[in-house]
Amino acid sequence: MPALRSQSPNECRAKSTIVLPNVQSLTLRMYRPANTVLDHLTLPALLSYEVQVCKEDTERVHVSSLRDLLTRSGCHLQAFTYDNPENEAEEVVSEMLSFPQLSSLVTLDVRHRATDKLIDLLKRGSPGESILPRLEALVLGHCSTRKGALSAMALSRQSIIDEIATLKTLKVRRWDYHPLDLECFQILSDEGMDIRV
Repeated sequence: MPALRSQSPNECRAKSTIVLPNVQSLTLRMYRPANTVLDHLTLPALLSYEVQVCKEDTERVHVSSLRDLLTRSGCHLQAFTYDNPENEAEEVVSEMLSFPQLSSLVTLDVRHRATDKLIDLLKRGSPGESILPRLEALVLGHCSTRKGALSAMALSRQSIIDEIATLKTLKVRRWDYHPLDLECFQILSDEGMDIRV
């Protein structure tokens, strides 16, 4: 698969924009601020975005650069993978999930530690207020949540409401075991949700 690489920040300092009309997937490993690449791309067919943050000081610039890329490209992502070991990662991904261009997400993979803040954000409220209304597959890294929070979020996304999608797959790589969650997961699994914890 072809790769786009920026070896030096000086390579992308020009005001030019590169339009790649057929690129549907972009994977980025950030060792330097993402704006050195993202600010110069237009990707109208982009459906999948994966980012791994490898250096802490790249993060804040990435949020605005990603928002600008999605706006400039006029695309709506269907899959988003976010991997960041830093402490503020949950706050950053929460901000990104509020982008209108991510409202079409079908698959979300968050590989860093998730707490009640992210789980509460993903919990479906009333139909007009729900974030990620088309979400069908959710993959989480280490979940450190209060008792019942994880299962309550899954339960809130169980049924179709006003053409809002139902969560079909929930995978949690590691979690703080709570018997209440386990009981609810068993019920959801019996009803057809693919749950792997």
